[in-house]
Amino acid sequence: MSRARPFLVLLCAFALLQAPGMAGARATQPAALSAGPARAAQAETAIAPRRLDDILPPAPSVVHLWATWCTPCRRELPELARFRQTLPAGLEERMIVISVDTRQPEDVRQFLDTELGLPDFRTDLIDAAEAGRRFRITGYPVTLFLDAGGAEVLRISGAAAWQDGDFRSRVIGHLAGDASRP
Repeated sequence: MSRARPFLVLLCAFALLQAPGMAGARATQPAALSAGPARAAQAETAIAPRRLDDILPPAPSVVHLWATWCTPCRRELPELARFRQTLPAGLEERMIVISVDTRQPEDVRQFLDTELGLPDFRTDLIDAAEAGRRFRITGYPVTLFLDAGGAEVLRISGAAAWQDGDFRSRVIGHLAGDASRP
């Protein structure tokens, strides 16, 4: 009987590890991560499951997908943060930045604060599989220009040139609803 006990303990432990949400597995519940005074109250209540359809506005938008483990993303995010701060009033909410990390929301927030020095950088967090299925994403970073219905009209794979004048004009034109400028 004593020989069977270790086997049963291992079998039970293995079963627990295989069960969703068990044995310390970290859930990858999507959440909104925001900081700064404008969204501080929302940040406290927004840590809840999020789906792309809940995040995307019913207007032309630009969606940037990134991850903490992505080296090009880490280099690009400070430039993207500077770009987003200069957007004309009303367009910033259509410039959506989404992390596809498997880390907990507070870990992503800490990464932005300490690793990149972006304490006020606003990002959402979704399941990478959802982004992959919806937009057929195969690598990060990726920037998607979406129409008001959420359909992709332009894709930029890899780091974008956020400080380039022509690219800035293209993004701002798209966000403002200029159909001739994706």
